Amino acid sequence: MVTDLGRVNDGTFNTYAYEGMLRAEADLGLTTSYVETQSQTDYEANINTCLDEGFDIIVTVGFLIYDATIAAAKANPDVYFIGVDQFPAETAPNFVGIQFREDQAGYLAGVMAALMSESGKVGGVYGIDIPPVRKFRNGFEQGAKSVNPDIELFGVYIPDFLAPQLGAEAADAMVSEEGVDVVFGAGGPTGSGGIVHAAEIGAWVIGVDQDEYITTFGNGEAPGADKIITSAVKRVDQGVYDMISVLVNGGSFPEGSLYLMDASINGVGFAPAHDAAVPEDVTAQVQAVLDGMAAGEIETGVDPVTGDLLNAAPVEEATEETPAEATEAPAEEATAEPTEEAAAEPTEEAAAEPTAAPEVVTTASTVCLVTDLGRVNDGTFNTYAYEGMLRAEADLGLTTSYVETQSQTDYEANINTCLNEGFDIIVTVGFLIYDATIAAAKANPDVYFIGVDQFPAEAVPNFVGIQFREDQAGYLAGVMAALMSESGKVGGVYGIDIPPVRKFRNGFEQGAKSVNPDIELFGVYIPDFLAPQLGAEAADAMVGEEGVDVIFGAGGPTGSGGIVQAAALGAWVIGVDQDEYITTFGNGEAPGADKIITSAMKRVDQGVYDMIAAVVNGDGFPEGSLYLMDASINGVGFAPAHDAVVPEDVTAQVQAVLDGMAAGEIETGVDPVTGDLLEATE
Repeated sequence: MVTDLGRVNDGTFNTYAYEGMLRAEADLGLTTSYVETQSQTDYEANINTCLDEGFDIIVTVGFLIYDATIAAAKANPDVYFIGVDQFPAETAPNFVGIQFREDQAGYLAGVMAALMSESGKVGGVYGIDIPPVRKFRNGFEQGAKSVNPDIELFGVYIPDFLAPQLGAEAADAMVSEEGVDVVFGAGGPTGSGGIVHAAEIGAWVIGVDQDEYITTFGNGEAPGADKIITSAVKRVDQGVYDMISVLVNGGSFPEGSLYLMDASINGVGFAPAHDAAVPEDVTAQVQAVLDGMAAGEIETGVDPVTGDLLNAAPVEEATEETPAEATEAPAEEATAEPTEEAAAEPTEEAAAEPTAAPEVVTTASTVCLVTDLGRVNDGTFNTYAYEGMLRAEADLGLTTSYVETQSQTDYEANINTCLNEGFDIIVTVGFLIYDATIAAAKANPDVYFIGVDQFPAEAVPNFVGIQFREDQAGYLAGVMAALMSESGKVGGVYGIDIPPVRKFRNGFEQGAKSVNPDIELFGVYIPDFLAPQLGAEAADAMVGEEGVDVIFGAGGPTGSGGIVQAAALGAWVIGVDQDEYITTFGNGEAPGADKIITSAMKRVDQGVYDMIAAVVNGDGFPEGSLYLMDASINGVGFAPAHDAVVPEDVTAQVQAVLDGMAAGEIETGVDPVTGDLLEATE
């Protein structure tokens, strides 16, 4: 077994995987060993240690090690690989990823929360809005409502798994201001920070994944240990045992390389209350629900893959009555992984141009912009959205204004400032402000709302989310990288593996291969958008150890940290979203500015202009509330080289590719919604 970062006795998935392996050793007469990982850069080497020592089965722990695991599985077809908490992005007969019905575990936590709540108000502090987290949240809320249909639900997605202080602040607002008396934390250290603080101020708390009484609350030694009433547990030990047993007994891994563990196979459960004063009848009621799930008699009403509420879910209607406070905090809605069902709704063709609605007559003449954190001159999406609004002001004779956001907690208030001043169109910037924007749109049907980089989780006629073909922008970056590389090795430092980031990565790699089919590609997903040091370490490994000479950074500050370090080491670098020569490299003033050869651009200015014009001209927003910007409508592009020495013919070749995309003559080979490679792609 190869651990994730940590040790076999740290109380995390490492411990539970180890226990499953030891039980298999005892029951099946096996020989076992383990390697403890100290750094993410050691994953491949640690797996190779097991391979070199001739082990038949290798268990790897955690989603971070997936890439190294699947690569080793394909290179070693006679060895079996079991990946804990890993989703098989591709199948291999000798690999299985163990996943869990987080919706069921969350449901049990919700039942416990509702039974223990005296205020009738329960809440959750969640990490990034990706399927496992969404399953926990929706399961939790469904479980709570199954006990008390009138319960008030509060919850917030925080776009960072490693931000305990943000988790604590969110929990503080729920408990101190809203009267929530049970808080569920499902978001790594962010969620744990939430429940630690909630326990400090007297609320009951619920952990996640493993028994957080043991980990977060120091096996009872840490303050607040008497407030943790349970944890929504994934039975990693059982999954590891099952898959080892299958092999030893001559069986094979499940079809599709996925072992999805649910209540019927002891795959999920709930931890004991330990020091918390939980009545026996409460524990008995939660156990009865678990037994009902195991028998197939109780359903969560949550899609077990995407985490979305099912249409048949009896509480879907009730969610409309959830207090506005529950959704006014930051959410990662724009980067939530679009389901296949959602993907089927707004097609690329439908989103390419505004759908005409001749009956709509608008007298819109005023526009107000609310920035994401930052100012209208900071060189980020704020600046580009502002420029698009100013161009619309000049061309269409509008009156405009803006409000600059200083804190995420100000989103709703800033939107209300625009509403109170009577603006006809309100532009909001960034995926974090989506929840506040969509709530305002539904509450103010006569005002038009334009959400930059926001994905419409639901269609609202007076709201449009502007999204982009990141795969096309990434493809252009890949072409540039391959043309500029002398070593024939290019790499990328990426954020969390969600569709927009996946589109950038796969587009980049496809573009590079279109220039040089033999090019060597290096890349790593880092599960945190706000970790520039991790980005720098990844870039250092690629440039310093592998000889990569062009680095693409697509992961917020994490990716920016990567390209800053790569530039310092002498590699060419490529930015993302906006022109990072202006932002990350200080408009040429920061070290390394002469090494940034381009940035994969989203034309936010054009998108804002287009949607303002659609309202003013009476055309209305696109069907499905989504405006998907691609090369054909000037929606993506590439930034100039500025101080970098890029030959004119290289720039011309990249421009020719952009022109080919715009004309529909060049395809990226990447699904424009999910970011996966299309089957026809080599």
